[in-house]
Amino acid sequence: MTTITVREKFLSFEGIAEDALGLIATMREACAGQELPKVMSDFLFSIEAELQRHGFLGENFEPLVKISEDEFEERFQPQPNHLVLDAGFNGWLYDTHGAEADFISEFAVKCPERVWAVLETDEGMSIVSGVHFVNRMGYIITKEPVPDGRRIEVELDCEVDAG
Repeated sequence: MTTITVREKFLSFEGIAEDALGLIATMREACAGQELPKVMSDFLFSIEAELQRHGFLGENFEPLVKISEDEFEERFQPQPNHLVLDAGFNGWLYDTHGAEADFISEFAVKCPERVWAVLETDEGMSIVSGVHFVNRMGYIITKEPVPDGRRIEVELDCEVDAG
């Protein structure tokens, strides 16, 4: 049986918080100018209150900062995957299964500020600081950490085939 640490719960919650914020914004935008049904309004309020309680809203919440691939490489210095010689993304990508996933899980507990998720969405691919579970393709470890409290996204030039 796997034991989840407080830090792992926090990292998981951080990814869920980002998804929840996007959902809340979409729902409020879709209902602009209309009164939300009480059950929906209460639901959104409870999510926002929980995010606020954990520091994901308000003055402690840092907005997402977008940078280029070149800036990512220069500033954070992605490290090669030492477990697989022919790993994707210039040899940096760690898989989400097996020994690579086990390594990332252990590493993320010790150095979460050096873990990045490669995400694939309808809009394309990106690299985002932190551990994420939705739409992840794998993880990258960098030599340089993300500054405390920062959330960074690297916009990639490639597109995803929705086909």
